[in-house]
Amino acid sequence: MSYTLKAVLLLAAVCTIITGCQSNTPKSETIGNKMHSYDSLRGQVDSMVRSFPAKVGIAVMNIETGDTFSYNGMAQMPMQSTYKFPQALAVLSQVEKGKLSLEQKVFISKAEMIEETWSPMRDSFPNGNINLTVARLLTYTVSYSDNIACDVVFKLLGGPATVQAYLDSIGIKGVKVLSTEDEMHQDGSLQYKNWAAPVEMVKLLQQFYTGKLLNAEHTTFLRNQLEQSFNSAKRIKGLLPDSVVVAHKTDTSFTDGGRTHAVNDIGIITLPNGQHIAIAMFVSDTNVPPGDCEAWIAKVTRIIYDDALLRQ
Repeated sequence: MSYTLKAVLLLAAVCTIITGCQSNTPKSETIGNKMHSYDSLRGQVDSMVRSFPAKVGIAVMNIETGDTFSYNGMAQMPMQSTYKFPQALAVLSQVEKGKLSLEQKVFISKAEMIEETWSPMRDSFPNGNINLTVARLLTYTVSYSDNIACDVVFKLLGGPATVQAYLDSIGIKGVKVLSTEDEMHQDGSLQYKNWAAPVEMVKLLQQFYTGKLLNAEHTTFLRNQLEQSFNSAKRIKGLLPDSVVVAHKTDTSFTDGGRTHAVNDIGIITLPNGQHIAIAMFVSDTNVPPGDCEAWIAKVTRIIYDDALLRQ
């Protein structure tokens, strides 16, 4: 991954990595008469992936230069709660169109405060029958990854189809939002229909961070929600210096019979030189404990971060 090239790389080589399967030999990107080798970075990532029993999808983009590196970057990876990021984009788009307001209040009944799902909002208001602003719902959804708040937002939007229509309208074809949190809890197979290709997720992160999707006020609002996240700090942030600013959204699926369906983290890392890396780390279908998946994501992220520092 070069951070000195001025040209925008179209796409780094995509290698399919699934436990027990062979990957294609990685190739360097060629731009005109210039050759940029990803061999060192790819070799380190390849070593990490081959020793890790999971399906993995990784994509990285330098937001300022457009340089992109991916590994299994077009794989359809289950998103789980990382889809709360595109959901928030869809909400803020509706706000800018005058269809919603961040200050408008939404009624949440006691019946909606269901048990057996992650919900700090329910823990704070177990009896329900409350009115919360759209802004506060987004804080619960994005910063706390609240599943009940997420479904309240889906209801406000008119369902997942509204989020998908928004993604289609901005040219993001490799991110699919089809089911609510409650629907996924009722039918575990639906989580695989809410999927993202890592390269498309970093494209969405790049478009958001550069202000192409929302105005300055709402871009700052959502960036703050991501930077102030109460989600796990053991993944993308895990091995980075404490001073590094990371705006991110995590996900952890449920585990069936010792098998975890998804441990993910997507976000934006601010480099010491002021540039930014959009990164998507997806881990799926593994018997490795979620905590070990987090540690693996942290190690790979640190490899990518250190490579970025060397290329400044």
